[in-house]
Amino acid sequence: MYRGSKFWMTTMVALATATGVAWAQEKPLTPLRIGTLKVASQADLWSAIQRGMLKKNGIDAAISYFNTGADSIPAMQGGAIDIALAIPGVAMIAIDRGIDIAAVFQDEVAHAIPPDSASIQVLESSPIKTLTDLRGKKIGVGGLSTQNAVAVKMLLEKAGVELKSVSFSEIPFPAMANALKAGHVDAVNPIDPFTTQLRVSGGRVLSYNYVAAIPEMPVGVYWSKNTFINAHPQVVDAFIVSMREAVDYLRADPNRARDEIADYVKMDRAILDQMPLIGWDYRIRLDKWQAVVDMMSKYVDIKPKPAEEYFAPQLRSVILK
Repeated sequence: MYRGSKFWMTTMVALATATGVAWAQEKPLTPLRIGTLKVASQADLWSAIQRGMLKKNGIDAAISYFNTGADSIPAMQGGAIDIALAIPGVAMIAIDRGIDIAAVFQDEVAHAIPPDSASIQVLESSPIKTLTDLRGKKIGVGGLSTQNAVAVKMLLEKAGVELKSVSFSEIPFPAMANALKAGHVDAVNPIDPFTTQLRVSGGRVLSYNYVAAIPEMPVGVYWSKNTFINAHPQVVDAFIVSMREAVDYLRADPNRARDEIADYVKMDRAILDQMPLIGWDYRIRLDKWQAVVDMMSKYVDIKPKPAEEYFAPQLRSVILK
């Protein structure tokens, strides 16, 4: 009797498990096309995929990689992707030019004090010692009107450097170190992991420009067209939930976070031990956003507007009061 009961229970458990697995496999996932960058901060999206967070929340993510947000937003506008990563300043320009998008998730802010992800660097052997010495020089930036580059311009002006005396050249972040060492530019403006990679291989930091310009400014944000947000609110909600899980997962263990970054950007793990942890944070500070709006409106000629007008409704719950 005992053996028979045990066999019956084992059989039923096996059947139930098989049925549950089959149901899970048959349950359709919703495709979501996401544009991002191969930089350290976006290890959160990598973790959300690799650790099954997006899939658990019903999302089948397809990833496209871009050099900057200035490339990803047009791709989203053209229908190639549904959600795009862009530093806020780039999206603010796009919105000012008539592209109808809104922020759906903030994943990174600058640190309050250095060191930080973004930097202005020269070679260790360079005679350039301060920002003032960049007068008449050539600087490699990720994009001519990106928030990162605009922060550099703001700091140069504060240092008394006439912007018309400086030339800016667009260089992808991974290529900046080689461009600097080859003498194509006098200084570069990378973000991590390339800030750290250059710093430990012959670079010298003149300024951590995010921190020096606006400490804790928002620098990593995912955007989507309002038509997509309105048509697929549950998909956007699932993306937000998944990304929050990923951010919490990385913030909980710095060593694990660096392991994930190394796996994502394919960089020597030992270098990342010297990198400050990314400022992952999905909480929104309106004063910092407004400071970015004001900075961009001064240097790129966009119409200033209240910061909260850039957000999708889903972000209201994470605005710090």
